[in-house]
Amino acid sequence: MEVDANKGIIKKTMIDPNKKQFRWGPIPGRLLTISHWIALYYWYPKRLHHYIWPESYLILYKQRMLYMCEKKKLEIVGGRVFRETILTGKINRIWKVWQQYLFNLLSFCKRIDKYYLKSLSDGELMKNWQDFNRLVYLFWEPGVVPELGAYGAEPILREILEKEELDENEKIKALSILSAPTKLSFYQEEEIDLLKLLKKYRAKKFNVLLKKHQQKYFWLENSYFRTKVLGDDFFLEKIKEKIKAGIESQRVIKEMYHLLEVTKQKKLKILAKLRNKKQIKKISDGLCHCIWWQDHRKKYIFQYLHYLDLFVSEFARRARISSRIFDFAWPEEASTQPSKRLIDFWKIRKKDYFVVHFLKNKKKYIYGKKARKIYKTFWFEKVEIQKDWLKGLVVYTSDKKITGEVHIIKTASDIKKFPQGKILITTMTAPEYITAIRKAKAIVTDTGGMTCHAAIVSRELKVPCIVGTKVATKVFKNGDLVEVDANKGIVRRL
Repeated sequence: MEVDANKGIIKKTMIDPNKKQFRWGPIPGRLLTISHWIALYYWYPKRLHHYIWPESYLILYKQRMLYMCEKKKLEIVGGRVFRETILTGKINRIWKVWQQYLFNLLSFCKRIDKYYLKSLSDGELMKNWQDFNRLVYLFWEPGVVPELGAYGAEPILREILEKEELDENEKIKALSILSAPTKLSFYQEEEIDLLKLLKKYRAKKFNVLLKKHQQKYFWLENSYFRTKVLGDDFFLEKIKEKIKAGIESQRVIKEMYHLLEVTKQKKLKILAKLRNKKQIKKISDGLCHCIWWQDHRKKYIFQYLHYLDLFVSEFARRARISSRIFDFAWPEEASTQPSKRLIDFWKIRKKDYFVVHFLKNKKKYIYGKKARKIYKTFWFEKVEIQKDWLKGLVVYTSDKKITGEVHIIKTASDIKKFPQGKILITTMTAPEYITAIRKAKAIVTDTGGMTCHAAIVSRELKVPCIVGTKVATKVFKNGDLVEVDANKGIVRRL
């Protein structure tokens, strides 16, 4: 198995279980909700660029999913993307095209609601569904560039920092700060808008303003697993909680903007100590832009997933079947009258081991014994487990060690049960984890790197975070008292 490091071309195929793997998951999910992203392997217009992910597996089992590929191959392809598009400035043209595709998608979605879809004939409904999918595919083509670029930039930044005269702790801190975002995330944007609304709680037009806020952010708790519409009462309850807690909205808003300025100053302070400061700043700025764009992109993913589910609900209503049956359909398979044979396939994908193998613009479905073998080989990482401590990658540091009780999240239903002030330990975080992350003293995950979801959100919320421990969910159990050293990346049972 060889890789051409200059071109990023994979010479031989087959994922080697003995090599380090990039893992996204396992998390709750549906094939349909991530199908547009993974469709870029085999449906690819190549209007803007020709980059694709390396050979990969998407493993699905009982409504949980794991995407994986060899880490080195991903870093090679990602490095090529970063050098050829981000560092050269070509990313600016790609960004402009993405903005236009995004505008077209949002404009289309504005006229979609369940009543409109219900009024269409079967033929008109299918035409709208095809138009919707075409716009989503176009949204994803440029949108995949910052993601690949981020995975390539991290090792590039790490490698150049190795040449600087820094000790190990200084390198960890530098990497964490230089990859920290300096723009607001969409979660922070919503928080600021809510705090502004809080100031008008007694105003005559408060209910009108609350409705506008709800219409703008109704999708906030959507995920790749499920979507839901948040009502006025959800946001009103958040406002009442802040009032009860005595939150001063103006002060909190100032603090949020101040923290961004602090991050910028920390970056300048670190850069001042480095010899290759100009080159490192360029890499850092490019990486931060990629990370921010990924987060910005997610804001619109959560929105279009709402409209995707409106279509699915209408298909299910007309076919007189449960909408959940469509969870394991590809977009091109969904219709008002799916055949019994197709529905049986969806049920097999849902209940049994199901693997999609992506390779050179092709996909292959794997069922039965072969799929089970791949699941057993890759689903659980084989690592040596220490009894009372572990080490991972620091993605947000802390000046002091954090002590607290462990609370492990294994399923989506565990998120709502997360208590205030515990140490959050999980396989990996996903967007639906945000309510638990806000309550956590610190975050520890099995998988992830500098650009993973936990890393991005922990830096935004200033929650100490260690990722990539591989075995945190196996070493610790609920109620364990642990010490999290978010400078050295060590978690120790006390």
